[in-house]
Amino acid sequence: MTRLRLPAALLLGLAAAAYAVAAWSVRPGFYDGLAPVTPYRWVSPPPSLAAGNQPPLRGHAVIPVVGGTTAPFTTYTSDGQVILSFVPGAFQVSPGQTGVTVRIEPEATYPPPTGFTPATNVYLVTADAPLVKAALIQLTYASGVAAPSYLFGMPQSGGPWKNLGASQVSQQYTISTRTSFIGYFAGGYTKGGGHSAGGVTVGGGQFLPIVIAAVIVLVLLAGIPLALMRRGRGEEEDEET
Repeated sequence: MTRLRLPAALLLGLAAAAYAVAAWSVRPGFYDGLAPVTPYRWVSPPPSLAAGNQPPLRGHAVIPVVGGTTAPFTTYTSDGQVILSFVPGAFQVSPGQTGVTVRIEPEATYPPPTGFTPATNVYLVTADAPLVKAALIQLTYASGVAAPSYLFGMPQSGGPWKNLGASQVSQQYTISTRTSFIGYFAGGYTKGGGHSAGGVTVGGGQFLPIVIAAVIVLVLLAGIPLALMRRGRGEEEDEET
């Protein structure tokens, strides 16, 4: 009995250690990404992803004005590829204004990107009131491309593209950040970053956690024969007694 318990305990310990390593190696939302992923809708898909592509959808919403200030609000495109969240009083409203209209449009033509290569559609966000408080923007990217490094934006009024950074708590296949303006947005790679849509990248470069998860499964499966042997040994002892 003692000889069988020791390997089982070791296997359980290895599984627990591997699980801990996997948990610390991924950002929140990793295991959600193991479910089937909705195909990304491209304006202009890469050749390898053109088959069966559906055009992206737009978003439109009216943020209510309550007591002279805009209410907290979240709007998104109909396909969920862009989500925008606004805090209370995010827009400067005019006297008597009852709502602020926000539109999100996927763009086929846009100001040439400078300093980065887009890895998502470029979206144009417009509103009929100035944004005065930072908003949270989240973009989805395709599972068939490497995860974009940062989210980039350009004010609708013009100017250079800006690197807006990227949150470390975005869900799988999304990239998010805060922005102090509305205008053009896209996820992408900085020039010379070495990313390629044709490269082999699983879930945005998270290949190691997937391997660790597979190891956990193998370790647990390896413990099944030991459990069966232990059960059989116990039954034999019961019969002898």
